[in-house]
Amino acid sequence: MSNPELLIAFSKIKKVIKRIKNPQDVADILEAIEEVRGLVLLKKELLERKEKLQHLPVVTEENQNDPMRTPAEAAVQLGVERQTIYNKIKKGDIQASKTGAGEKDAVRIPQSELDRIKNGKSKR
Repeated sequence: MSNPELLIAFSKIKKVIKRIKNPQDVADILEAIEEVRGLVLLKKELLERKEKLQHLPVVTEENQNDPMRTPAEAAVQLGVERQTIYNKIKKGDIQASKTGAGEKDAVRIPQSELDRIKNGKSKR
């Protein structure tokens, strides 16, 4: 729901509140308010998800054949702890991809990204 749609919904709710004459009207209003609340929460969740995915690269023809490595494999190659890899991904120092849409998705790092880091090249 966009802001104008929310304003219209709130306006309708205010008009209905002024005409309340029985308990069912109250129940109807509460139901409408819960629907709006649910939409607002959904929008917030989607925006948070979008923010989490902002730093992840897009698969292109150019990089689709690049071997993908787990954070554990990346840690071995770079001689650091696995948590260091996750921290660098979170900071945006290492480009990575998630292999799904859930919270417990597998993170994969392109081998070319690890090669870039090993060769001491700055981030693109």
